[in-house]
Amino acid sequence: TSNATHTHAGTYAVTADFEPADTANYEVLTGLAAGDFVISKAAPTIVEWPVASEIVAGQELGRVSLVGGSATGVMSELLGGTFSFVAGSGTLVNSTAFYPVSFAPQSANYAAVTNDVEVTAYPAEVTITSERATPLSWYEQMGLMPADASVLTFAELDEQDSDDNGMLNWQEYIAGTDPNDPDSTFRMLGVTRDAFGNVTVNWYGGTRGPESPYIVEATSSLAGETINWVELQNEAPRAEGTNTWQGIAEELGTMQFFRILATPDETP
Repeated sequence: TSNATHTHAGTYAVTADFEPADTANYEVLTGLAAGDFVISKAAPTIVEWPVASEIVAGQELGRVSLVGGSATGVMSELLGGTFSFVAGSGTLVNSTAFYPVSFAPQSANYAAVTNDVEVTAYPAEVTITSERATPLSWYEQMGLMPADASVLTFAELDEQDSDDNGMLNWQEYIAGTDPNDPDSTFRMLGVTRDAFGNVTVNWYGGTRGPESPYIVEATSSLAGETINWVELQNEAPRAEGTNTWQGIAEELGTMQFFRILATPDETP
């Protein structure tokens, strides 16, 4: 028989040698085909199947990421490999359902295994948001979703400063500014007062976030632990770039300090 020792999965040819007792009258035969020796692939043990991210109904399965999941081998060693959906990425997810997920081991000695994983699909009218009320759709529109959605959590995306301008992503959303433009920051541009005491307040804002209007507030003093801010306008429409509010002297009185508030849309 073959003297080779095989430990990896595969099919190996077996040969045999025949040496007759009567070598005077019979020839010695070597390398005779004796069939195949098969080492089958082992089945990995899935310790934990991955969890599928949520999705809006009507979107493609390719938008769903698989988070977590682990497998071990016959000696309880951790196996490297990839979890992926068996169905094509273009498959439309119209409702919450189970989809087959396959684990493909890196080792050629292990076979792939498949199991169903639930994908939760919310109705299109439901907006998926982070704890800071940032919609998932906003990150997609701004081009901030990583190619592999499992790399970052939703909360980590909120706390990133994508354009390094000092405003975190969730703050850019609330303010309506552009998270990809370092010059697009929610800031005061100036306060001017004319000869009659009328005030013009200019600030930089944007329309890339909530539809809720800006709020203009003012106070007569910044001294003390408690500042009495007075709401002057709660329906200042958002504009891209420079936003302006004007107040007349009779309504302002002694108020000379101003601030602008940006708030998320109210949850119905």
